[in-house]
Amino acid sequence: MVNTWRSVETIPSHVGHASRRSASYARGFESLRFDVDGTEPWETDEGIQVVEEGSTTRTGGRTGSMARRQQNPLVCHGHSRPIVEINYRCEGCSLSRQDVHVRTKNELLPQETPRRRNAANGSVKVHVLTHRNVRIDSPETPDGYFLISASKDGQPMLRNGTTGDWIGTFEGHKGAVWSACLNSTATLAATGSADFTAGVWDAITGEQKHEFEHKHIVRTVDFSRNSNMLLTGGYEKCVKLYDITAPEVEPNVIEGFASPIHSALFVNNDTMVLVANNDEAGVGVFDLRTLTRVRTLPTDLPVMDMELSQDGKYLTTCDGRVVRFWDASSLSLVKSVTCDTEVESASLCLERGKFAVGGVDMWVHLHDYETGKELECNKGHHGPVHTVRFAPTGDLFSSGSEDGTIRIWETDPSTPVVAMDHEEVEGSRSVDTKGMAIAAN
Repeated sequence: MVNTWRSVETIPSHVGHASRRSASYARGFESLRFDVDGTEPWETDEGIQVVEEGSTTRTGGRTGSMARRQQNPLVCHGHSRPIVEINYRCEGCSLSRQDVHVRTKNELLPQETPRRRNAANGSVKVHVLTHRNVRIDSPETPDGYFLISASKDGQPMLRNGTTGDWIGTFEGHKGAVWSACLNSTATLAATGSADFTAGVWDAITGEQKHEFEHKHIVRTVDFSRNSNMLLTGGYEKCVKLYDITAPEVEPNVIEGFASPIHSALFVNNDTMVLVANNDEAGVGVFDLRTLTRVRTLPTDLPVMDMELSQDGKYLTTCDGRVVRFWDASSLSLVKSVTCDTEVESASLCLERGKFAVGGVDMWVHLHDYETGKELECNKGHHGPVHTVRFAPTGDLFSSGSEDGTIRIWETDPSTPVVAMDHEEVEGSRSVDTKGMAIAAN
């Protein structure tokens, strides 16, 4: 794992600005024209005007006189290939901004030991968060929460979940990394790769603890809530369950799938596993006591993404243009929402009453959970959005795209995000792989 532990520096606003030239991006039968920074210069009080080839205009379902907020997200650079999965993964912890106290870099409670320090002067690299008046069912790292990303460049990265600052890169895979996740305490990371291996890493030192060989591409990985088990699935057309406390023991295997595994999750306190396949509609539900299928959650098309909510109570899936919300305990359907475009990933923040989706249209859409109404259409990515996730605090959500960038957005414009650096930075900011801000508006 490569670490620099450097403090964030902000380049003056006059340095590093991209020239405002337009570029065309093919999307099916139409070509949409964007500025390089992702914003469109054509806006009216009637909504966002999308300019198609031949100068024909339309308003993609976003008409109305109400002005919409145009966000300037934090932009995290560093990956050289498409980003296919991002995860915060802080289960059992539901926080709001008022429950979080932001302390300075050198401020520690007496009982705390800084786990990530600056190699040069020993100062704490990430900003420490403490939680007040909030129940935490699983232990929470004193360093705050973190974001991990999987990319086809084979270089999974760990970042500060609030600022997007780069912390380190897990080095060792020899192929694309299709899946990456953190355990609930952010002390372990897991990765699944096209090099036919799954890895378990020490998320503090960056050292690889275990490597599990497979016979084909590993497409998905997931930790159990107690971090004792690792689930893997992929093109072997089976799900393997490894005991991390005894890695030399052969894994339990769930077999009998006709197509590769696209994603899989532990649910119901690790008593069941949900499995979605590449070419099959529905989500299989498997009892870990018998390793057999007990039911199938119905969907119209193959499921592109599954997410368990931060409190473990709700499951979110998406297939085609439909986002479905399930009770994770009974696995009964709560509601479904049909979006205007094909969805590749969806994430729910029930505390804020919102969910986010991303897909082939290259935009990140924020919706009201109760009504399904689109609240925001956030532009900026220059390729399909493959993955979206809400932060544990709910005030931020992140997206990863074919363009190789992660963008961090605000959930609620009326609740300003607390500045995590000593300086206030206006507008969007880009962060490279060494945690250095390379451009600011």
